[in-house]
Amino acid sequence: MTSDDSFQDIKLFQKKIQYQKDQLFGIELFFQIISKTYEKDTSIVGMNRRHFESIKERTEKAIALAETLLEKSKIDKNLTKSVLDFEFPPTSGNPILDSVTKRAQILAKEYETLFPNRLRSLPLSEYELELLHVSAVEKFIQKE
Repeated sequence: MTSDDSFQDIKLFQKKIQYQKDQLFGIELFFQIISKTYEKDTSIVGMNRRHFESIKERTEKAIALAETLLEKSKIDKNLTKSVLDFEFPPTSGNPILDSVTKRAQILAKEYETLFPNRLRSLPLSEYELELLHVSAVEKFIQKE
């Protein structure tokens, strides 16, 4: 394996990590919208909260491991194979997961479109969340 191959593998791995971060952010936005939409139905909100927290925990652990491996592979090129073999938690493979993944991707992209350069850590107002929701629904319908 040449150094160019290693460099390309590392760049691809960086993109995979960013995809996971974007996906998790989109799922977080999806949960916020569900929570707002069903705020009077605590059972729906509670069930979605448990699912979101589980996904968040698994994904954050995987991202942390991936970022550690990425940094080590930049120093030790022998770890490139480990980068290639690294697997993130699945984001597809069954109808429910596929549906949530698609919605999360759309929400993350629409967030970037509506709120460019905004820090993701800043909470959305009710108005901004509704604006994002409506915009994402329109994009989702277009893709169906």
